[in-house]
Amino acid sequence: MWGRMPLVRVREEVKEELREYADSRGVTLGTAVGLLLEESRDRRILVEILKTLCRIEEILRDLVSTRVYYSESEEEGEKVLVRAELPSFARGNPWIEVLRGRGSVQQEEG
Repeated sequence: MWGRMPLVRVREEVKEELREYADSRGVTLGTAVGLLLEESRDRRILVEILKTLCRIEEILRDLVSTRVYYSESEEEGEKVLVRAELPSFARGNPWIEVLRGRGSVQQEEG
C-alpha cells in the first residue's frame, strides 16, 4: 500500500529528541519530521517578513524626516514645491515648523 519508505540514519540523541517531540504531539516520527519541516519553512518566511517590515520602518522614518512644503517664488508669485531634508540634529525639533511659519508671516506683513 505505502510502498517502500526511505530509511534515514540519525544520531541516537537526535532520534530521542524527535521521539519526545512526536510523543508530545501524539504523532508518529514521520509525521513529526513533516511538522518540523513545515515549521522550518514557516520560520524562514517569518524572517523574510520581519526583514521587509524593518525596511518599511526605515523608509517611513526617512519620509517623516523629509519635509515637503510650498514656497512662493518672489518673481513670479506662484507656488513651487520644495523638498528640504533636515539634518539629523534638527529632525524632530518642534521649533523648525515655528521658524518656517515665521518666514511666511513676515513676508505677508511686509
